[in-house]
Amino acid sequence: MNLSSYLGVLVFGFSIWLSRGRIDPAFPLSGQLALGLLSTYLASFFILSSIKIENFKIIKNLINLMIISFCVMALLQNNLMYQNILKENPALAFIGPLRWIPENSYFLFKTMLWITIVILISFLFIKKLIIKIDPEYIFLFLGIPLFFLILRTSPFPIIDVFTTNTTATLNLLKGLNPYSEKYIDIYQGSAGYAPSFGYFPGYLLFSIIALILGDIRIASIASLVGIGFLMFKKCDAGEHGKSIKLVVIAAILFGGSSFFIIEQAWIDPILAFAIFLAGSFLEQKKIFSAALACGIAITIKQYAFVAVVFFILFSLKNNGIDKTIKLVLALIGVSILILLPFLIWDFKSFYASTISGIANLPPRIDSLSIRSYILSRTNNDFSTISYICPLVILVLASKKIWRESDKMETLYLFTGFAYFLIFFFSSHSFANYYYLIYLFLLNSLFCSLKKNWKNNVEKAHLKCV
Repeated sequence: MNLSSYLGVLVFGFSIWLSRGRIDPAFPLSGQLALGLLSTYLASFFILSSIKIENFKIIKNLINLMIISFCVMALLQNNLMYQNILKENPALAFIGPLRWIPENSYFLFKTMLWITIVILISFLFIKKLIIKIDPEYIFLFLGIPLFFLILRTSPFPIIDVFTTNTTATLNLLKGLNPYSEKYIDIYQGSAGYAPSFGYFPGYLLFSIIALILGDIRIASIASLVGIGFLMFKKCDAGEHGKSIKLVVIAAILFGGSSFFIIEQAWIDPILAFAIFLAGSFLEQKKIFSAALACGIAITIKQYAFVAVVFFILFSLKNNGIDKTIKLVLALIGVSILILLPFLIWDFKSFYASTISGIANLPPRIDSLSIRSYILSRTNNDFSTISYICPLVILVLASKKIWRESDKMETLYLFTGFAYFLIFFFSSHSFANYYYLIYLFLLNSLFCSLKKNWKNNVEKAHLKCV
């Protein structure tokens, strides 16, 4: 097991949960503590990444500790911000999905949360349970309903991501250009920028289906479920495979304040699912399927290309130059097919919404980043560190990254680290950004756990022989 992946999942999971991904000027201590933990992880990353834990008993104890930690966090604070909104605004009961659920949906959510956690922890201590019952059923019949109850508990979160993305999707369904339309400013100018639809049109492929089903956040829920089942698919049916599934369930349901991410309508789970799907196809050497997933990922969010660059490195190491060229050409073709209609429709508005508008956003002093922290303390914005620091560190680490980019375990680890460098030195780094890193580190941990368990089973088999 890679120690850097393990500690990274814990550090990011705890930091997002503790601070909600920001340094609140009114209550800065939790954000400062989270920033300190992230800084420590950054400083020790390369030392940790070279440490492998091979002892099977130690690994098992560590993952049990992780499961219990995430369960305890979820019970102490679920981080939902709008759990009372339905009681205060009864008219909201008539919008969104799951209208048949009664108004006390938050009580149902907490009850199901307790039941899920009790069952999950019972698996750790009662060995007969894990042998007889497949953990996937917990995820299917308890975990997924938990996510959907969030939509009912908080049907209208007061955040521009939800209002703007919902309106943009509705605009497209009406035949209107989502990049040309004006949007309601729910912050009434306090945010410092005019609201606009800032994501690439690949996101709309997901949000249209989700909105037809009742809520754009269904796309993020489906993506997290998809990530879980991508991991489950790679686990064997034995006791060891089931143990890994327990980690996956706890990490996806409770780690990184997942309930908060879903409630706030952030779309990074969708991006992560597209990228991990591409990685799964690359492992199977399905080049064109991987290109399709990569092409869609690039058209969802501006920084998706970072992960695609790492996948191209992986393909070069494992598939050779010819297949990698096919991969690149195919993903470019997919991206053009998705982007071109909107570029032709209104290029000026598209560019203003997705490129120049994003680039010109004013710095945020509540951002969970070192640049914003310096700005809040000194009133000086050292904008150059957003470019120089990530670039210098990645150049210095380039030899190690190239040497170890042939394995999925390290590929996801270094991709997550690259995103960490970009966000940590940015002036806009919030819960969703760090949650994306969290998911990459989780995937890296999963790959290393799967390998460790496989090696342990093989050794046990040889001893029997």
